[in-house]
Amino acid sequence: MLESPLSTLSRSPSPPLRMRSARAVTPSEATLRRDTSPMHDEPCSEAKLRRVTSQLFAESTPVSVFVLGEMMAYPVPKTLLASASDKLEAACEEGGNMLNLEVRYDTFKVFVGRLLQRSIFETRQSRLAEAWCLGQTWEIPEFQNAVMSVLVPRAQAAKIKAKAVRKAYSEVRPFLLKATFAMQFAFDWTEPGHEAWTTSLEKDGYPNTIEFFGDIITAMQMLAQLPLRPDWGIDLADYLVRDAMDTA
Repeated sequence: MLESPLSTLSRSPSPPLRMRSARAVTPSEATLRRDTSPMHDEPCSEAKLRRVTSQLFAESTPVSVFVLGEMMAYPVPKTLLASASDKLEAACEEGGNMLNLEVRYDTFKVFVGRLLQRSIFETRQSRLAEAWCLGQTWEIPEFQNAVMSVLVPRAQAAKIKAKAVRKAYSEVRPFLLKATFAMQFAFDWTEPGHEAWTTSLEKDGYPNTIEFFGDIITAMQMLAQLPLRPDWGIDLADYLVRDAMDTA
């Protein structure tokens, strides 16, 4: 009977562990709190966000935005899309004020909510991964970093979810999102008592590809070479997009 690759890798030597002190706020969580705290003059709830959105979307010449699984188009002000990305603005012009984002409605809401309110309410890793990829497609580093600032603490607190990893590895190019998942994955994989989590991950269906396992092995080797093992896994600052070239 063939062994699962997860079962094989779980027996690999783990980097030495060190004892932890009482839990403190991680750098990623601190960034998350700063990033998601509403400004004093901005809406602070999804209900208010909808109200502000409905007013803004009364623009006389909105862009008709299509998302996956929806027959209807959603009107979005062209000025709002143009403020996010030159590439989006050009696509709106070329498409005659019609735009297909090729993401699910929930991810579309994450994007528009960030543009309007500077906050991200979504917590599901798979939707956040899709939102990060949306930012890569349309070259919006600021949005990608905002998403990553929410995604990393979620992955550290609740372990990485297979659905989010599958989304990242469904993309052709290597990019920071894959590197993020691979390193946090390697960290969690070498923690004591990881067996229950890896078993659950197998059932949920991780990407069974050479690229995925190659990235994890590389991440494990990097982790083993660190002079001091991190307390909580990856450092968010290492996985933020500096410019468009970082996503290539």
